[in-house]
Amino acid sequence: MRPATSVQPSELGEVLQRGWLSRLPSDFRSVVIGLARRRSLEPGAAVFARGGDDAAVFGIAVGAVEFTSRYGPVHGTPLHIGHPGFWFGFGPIVTGSPRRVSAFALKSTVLLEVPSRPLAEQLRSRPEWWRIMAAPLGEYGDMAAAAAADFQLPDIDQRCIAILLRLADCRFEGGGDTPREIPLSQERLAAMANVSRNRLAALLRELRVQGLVRLSYAAVTPIQPRLLRAIVNGDRPFRLPR
Repeated sequence: MRPATSVQPSELGEVLQRGWLSRLPSDFRSVVIGLARRRSLEPGAAVFARGGDDAAVFGIAVGAVEFTSRYGPVHGTPLHIGHPGFWFGFGPIVTGSPRRVSAFALKSTVLLEVPSRPLAEQLRSRPEWWRIMAAPLGEYGDMAAAAAADFQLPDIDQRCIAILLRLADCRFEGGGDTPREIPLSQERLAAMANVSRNRLAALLRELRVQGLVRLSYAAVTPIQPRLLRAIVNGDRPFRLPR
């Protein structure tokens, strides 16, 4: 990670419009923005590693970050992807426990890093803000439960599409329908869905033919989230050609 610099106002657009920071009371939001420092990462650079005892909190301004489990290889199959507006890293400052996941930039990424020490000082003076700090942990639990439910879908196509929607931040109605690029290879996506790469590739080709996704090098973008959700929910018939 490159040295921290000042946050540029032009990079705050999505951070202020969606996600945790957008829901904060104005006084707390101002404190967070005032403490934040800009961190720039190249693709593959580590934000933090599981087991680390640093307690900074991060928000994604530009780019994408992948998270891997403490129960597998550090560079293993991703658990999730964060896009601009997504905040993470709350566990250590809220619970005092070490990092439970590892985080890496998937492409050129700009983060807002809020150092733990000055943030903790602000929280001591305003203890009612602790509840706000803990809220994302509950959201992560909901996210994990939704991911587990999707993984149990018996239909391969519905399961793969559900995972694509979650990774693109548009799994559920009201969660956002702005297309988000998923910067993962088909091999890594297939591993997430527990299917063969050939099976996933066939599905993606058919979804592209139907105008539901856009494919590019090592990336997929769901461009019709509403129609894709209808397939997952069984409201829109879908079958791969034989």
